[in-house]
Amino acid sequence: MFVLDFANEAEAIQAEFQPYFEGTAAEEVDPDLLYTRAGAVQQHALLVESEMQALTEAYLQAERASATQRDWERAHAALYRFTEPAVARFVERQRQDTESDDDAAERFRGDLQSFVRLYGFLSQVVPYTDDDLERLYLFGRFLLNRLPRREDPAVDVGEIDLTHLKIDKTGEHDISLSAVPGGEVTLPAPSGAGGAAAEPEMTSLHALIAAVNDKYGLGLSKADQVWVEQQFEEAVVNDSLKAAALVNDETNFGEVFADHLEKVVVDRHTGNTGLVQRFFDDSLFRSRITDLGRKQVYKMIRESNDIQ
Repeated sequence: MFVLDFANEAEAIQAEFQPYFEGTAAEEVDPDLLYTRAGAVQQHALLVESEMQALTEAYLQAERASATQRDWERAHAALYRFTEPAVARFVERQRQDTESDDDAAERFRGDLQSFVRLYGFLSQVVPYTDDDLERLYLFGRFLLNRLPRREDPAVDVGEIDLTHLKIDKTGEHDISLSAVPGGEVTLPAPSGAGGAAAEPEMTSLHALIAAVNDKYGLGLSKADQVWVEQQFEEAVVNDSLKAAALVNDETNFGEVFADHLEKVVVDRHTGNTGLVQRFFDDSLFRSRITDLGRKQVYKMIRESNDIQ
């Protein structure tokens, strides 16, 4: 086996692989563990059976009625309205947590994530026929996309298109593995424990623009960075862009956004003549700004409408 690693030392790689050399097995998973996880979710008293049933029925109806992928995407987005009461209860629980210095809302999120992940795994190998579990799984998948995080002015880092890459070979090592006493390693089965969900890595839009500016040497002044940030934030609430983002993938949305950004740069050039000239004269610079805006504006619009 060949291992290509960009960060770790050869000795560390060998040490990590060695325990699994002779064989790896997994402990038997208790199918009833799902009921334990489901019980933990329901104990938070944030979910209502009639709301979950309504979403399930609408989901199945939309699945049957959608003739094209575009039809399904529109129908899928509309299903999130069934989670609104549960989201409101969750937000109220967050408010209570703030007053009592508790984390009950995050424990609910963690328990729901734990159930959804375990069901997604076990349902591939265990033929569950319990409608209650299926309904909770379906509703949970939708609800997890809607649950707000604790107040934070940041946005997800997202992805940035990689246009240049330099690779240097720093060494070639033989890290052959050998049999050791103990033989096969057994991986632990999932436990019944839930817990609060981990917070995703976040950064503010302002910091992201600054980071891209430094990384690619765009030469944006502080004032330019603020101006770019303002255009992105205003784009998020633009009705035409919102409509395009909700029914298109990011690539198709990018065509609409690129036209919008060019018009904005021309219309709002006062005090930024140097930036405007460079935007239209330097194709690489224009591409960097447009790509960053496309990704972040698309992501922010869809997240604000609870679409991942």
